[in-house]
Order: sequence, then structure tokens, then C-alpha cells
Amino acid sequence: MMGVASTIWPLRDPRWALLFLGGFACAETEGLGLDGGWADASSVDGGSLADAGPVDLVRLRGNLATTNEQAVMTTPLPGATVCQTQPIERPCVISEANGAYELEVVADAEVLLEIAAPELPNYLLPLRTGTVDGNLNVPLLPLGVVADWGVLTGGSLDPRRGILIVQVAAADVTVTLSPDDARVRAYTDAAGGVPNPGLPRSSPHGFAIFLDIPPGEHEVRVEHPTRSCRRGLGWAGAAENFARGPIRAGQVTRLTVACRAP
Repeated sequence: MMGVASTIWPLRDPRWALLFLGGFACAETEGLGLDGGWADASSVDGGSLADAGPVDLVRLRGNLATTNEQAVMTTPLPGATVCQTQPIERPCVISEANGAYELEVVADAEVLLEIAAPELPNYLLPLRTGTVDGNLNVPLLPLGVVADWGVLTGGSLDPRRGILIVQVAAADVTVTLSPDDARVRAYTDAAGGVPNPGLPRSSPHGFAIFLDIPPGEHEVRVEHPTRSCRRGLGWAGAAENFARGPIRAGQVTRLTVACRAP
């Protein structure tokens, strides 16, 4: 993997001892369609790589931030490393003082972004690019919160396994995992965004958390009794309400599925 150091689940970081987030805000995908495709912008000339031959590239830009207890992006994340590692490795970039980043990624492809910073676990963001530029603003949970989630739900945060966080941003959503091999499954509650393995479906905070998953590619299915659900962040699944992504040891995969009223 280019530019992002390997990470295993570490001991609790004391800098985050008093911080517990109620969740985190929706990943803003301006320029990204609900299906992970890109909307309107000017096209970008293709580049070339010695090991891949000519490829078409588009620019991805946005802001990285951690979140507060109200799930608002209030703390910019400078100095984070952002890399594309699939379908080919591309040069990494470092986020600026205000959290802004901009990098070139392969156009019209299933792309994997990897984001790393000292206060974060390593994040994996699978998305489908199109043929034009797009924006992606990504709020991320600090390392201490991920460790708290493990304690609160009984997850071991086994460094040989990974974590999946599915953002659905709606109440009464059910999220199922395939293969169904996570040791812990939980939704965040309505009172404070605390993960609760006893909840049968999502609260208004709208997050599903799967802990201690064996490495490999997994798919989630998201369903709502009255709303239509479509993939945002994630690779194409069996239908619009399915999303795929890789699970890696000691890393967090982020998927987003939006469920909207018809």
C-alpha cells in the first residue's frame, strides 16, 4: 500500500478520554450521485502511469474533519494522508491546515481510498468514480471513539480482523452483512449515538456497526419499510440497496447507503 502505514488496533489514546461522539455526519458527496456516480463538472485529461499504461483521471477534492458530540464537522483534519490504492496505486496527498485535499483518481472505476492520520484508525473508502470531477467531504471518527465502541459492545477489536461502519442517515433501517461473520453487530441509539447490540434497526442517528470481521470482501443489504435505499459510498452490489467493500485487518471500512422517501 502506497503512503499509508499499516495500522493495528492500538491501546486507548488518552487524548480522547473525554470525547464520545454521538455519531458522525453524512459524507457529503457533492458531484457524486446516490449510486456512487459523478454529476456535472468539466472533464479532466487522462494521465499515464509506467506500470499501467494510459489511464483517464478525474480530480477528487473536499475536506476531511473529525466530529463533535452533535455529529457536526467542526474540527478540520490537517496532515492526513489520502491515497488511491485500487485499481492502481496513485501518488498520495496530505490534507491542508483546513482539512482540504485534492487528488487525481482513476476515472469511471471502482476506486479505493485510504485515509490515515495519527489520531485516526486507517479508513477505507470504496467508491465508484465517473468521467468528471467530484467532491467528497469526509467526517471521520477519532481512534479513541472506535476503541470505546469496542468496549461498549464487547468487541475485542482483534487486530487480525476489521470494522465496518454503514451510514444510513435514517431511522428504522435494517442492515445485514454477507458473509455474516462479524462478532458484534450494533446500531447507534437515539439518546446519544451509543452503539447498542440489542437494537433491531437503526435509530435517527442512522449508523450500523460491525466489529471483528474477518478480512475479505463483504456486501451489505440495506432495507427500509417505506423508503427506497440506494448506495452512496461503496462498490456496486446485487441491487441499488446493496453495497460492497473490502474488510482488512485493523482497519475501518466506511459505506454509505441513503434511504429516502419515494
